[in-house]
Amino acid sequence: MPKKRCQGPLINSSVSTYKDQSNFLQAENNNLSNTCIERNSVAQHLDNFPGSSENADPFANSDDSDKDPDYLLSSDSTSSTHSVTEKVQQKPGEQQHTEPKKTRKRKRNTSGWKKNAAKIARNSGKGYVSTSISRKVMKAREIKPPCTETCKLKCSSKITTESRKLIFENYWALGDIQRQRDYLSSCMAPIKPKYQYHRNETKRRDNNAFHFTINGTPIRVCKLFFKSTLDITDRPTRTVIDKKSQVGGMVLTDLRGKHGKHHKLDHGIKDGIRRHINSIPIESHYTRARSSCEYIEGGKSLRDLHRDYVKECTENNMPYGNYLMYHHNFTHEYNISFFRPKKDQCSICATYANANQNEEESLKDEFEKHLSEKNLSRTEKQSDKQTISDNYILACFDLQAVMPCPKGETSTFYYKSKLNNEGGNAHSLIECQVKRSLKSGPIFLPAEYIGLIKSAKKTRNPYLVTEMSFKDFFNLKQLNEKLGNLECTRNNDGKLSDMKVIKIEKEDPFKILYKTSYAQEGYSVLHIRRRRSSVKTNVLGLEPLYKKELQISDQKKEV
Repeated sequence: MPKKRCQGPLINSSVSTYKDQSNFLQAENNNLSNTCIERNSVAQHLDNFPGSSENADPFANSDDSDKDPDYLLSSDSTSSTHSVTEKVQQKPGEQQHTEPKKTRKRKRNTSGWKKNAAKIARNSGKGYVSTSISRKVMKAREIKPPCTETCKLKCSSKITTESRKLIFENYWALGDIQRQRDYLSSCMAPIKPKYQYHRNETKRRDNNAFHFTINGTPIRVCKLFFKSTLDITDRPTRTVIDKKSQVGGMVLTDLRGKHGKHHKLDHGIKDGIRRHINSIPIESHYTRARSSCEYIEGGKSLRDLHRDYVKECTENNMPYGNYLMYHHNFTHEYNISFFRPKKDQCSICATYANANQNEEESLKDEFEKHLSEKNLSRTEKQSDKQTISDNYILACFDLQAVMPCPKGETSTFYYKSKLNNEGGNAHSLIECQVKRSLKSGPIFLPAEYIGLIKSAKKTRNPYLVTEMSFKDFFNLKQLNEKLGNLECTRNNDGKLSDMKVIKIEKEDPFKILYKTSYAQEGYSVLHIRRRRSSVKTNVLGLEPLYKKELQISDQKKEV
């Protein structure tokens, strides 16, 4: 007669194990009140077991350079006013809360990748399309029917359908495989039958009891009911049993991709790249108030910077990184761009060029008027140029690119702090002359630009250049404070942005003559008055802006 395995009550040795597991589950829900509803009980049980946080990044342990824990900026890199980066000093014991540093290239969103999105959906119990060649459509998880009425544990009578739904939703809301394994481990306890036949060298493992915690009380259920409620197979439970450590009973973390044999670049090479990038001077003229981007002189390209870096490392017998590594550090750790002057674009022309067919019809009249005003303004300028004399001055102003000193074709000038000189219209006249001059030698002093401007005109009379000193600049802000606020005596439709021609006569400085179109025959008049009439205009004087010559900082002299 074949022998049968008996399923009897638990023996005392296994009762203690089950009690320990029950105490652990009881401790997780000890903060629940007696009137706690089942939803809060289930959620509390799923949130308090060991594991990573719910919002943890499942890809945080990857070896990507953006998230590599060893991929840190050098702590000994120095900074100054001409350095790319700035060091923020922090007091001991004070936590620093700063926004993520903006870099030239945006950070990659790994959660948006198809493979990672499918992984997140799979761990959250949602439907997804596999990334394999088959592109199989996987259905979302759903609660399966419970065990039958013949179940010895009578699971359906102990746990209601609403409780099963809450357990299912909170389990898949974890969205992290490690936390889900920790939860399964807390719901499982090893048991041994009271009567069993022992065999030598048997490979059979202990059985496991499954239970759910409802209102702080663990309720044992059968394995079928347990799997049907969570919509899982035997694979997750087997994995939890295999990964349970012998000491402490904790589930080991997932070690996939954590073999520690990833190829990593030497930190000395990374620090050398950062030191070279930090050595590039950043002048205050290039900074912009509305942008966190830092600008360097556009005389070189990124390839040129890498060549200079390789040359420097070769001369010092130091290892160096390739162009891809240099490019990665430059674009992912810094927000640096090469400064190149851009041509001014008219807002009306740009709007008309980017408009669709319907918008183009509505903007057509304004655009044609704009073109007409442009042609009339050029005609007006040519007419004024013909009347230039000793008593008639024509001045055209347009702030253009700066003219730095020193300036040359050698690489050493690029890494030196420069003295920037504001450039007006004359700059556009001497661009070719500057390029020709650089072929014969570098430009060291701002005074050398004066000779270039004078020699830029090859025919007829040369340009007249007036050298200005600090005494030629006056403080107009103080003059405005003395005059007080000015206001119109009556409502006027004229706006400063609409005025094309403005005329002010010395005899009556508080009367403004203006035209809103170059085709307008006569002038419109705008009267303004002072709120403080006690101030006499004939006694007002201009105060100098500077008391002495502007000094060059010691830092520019040293670098």
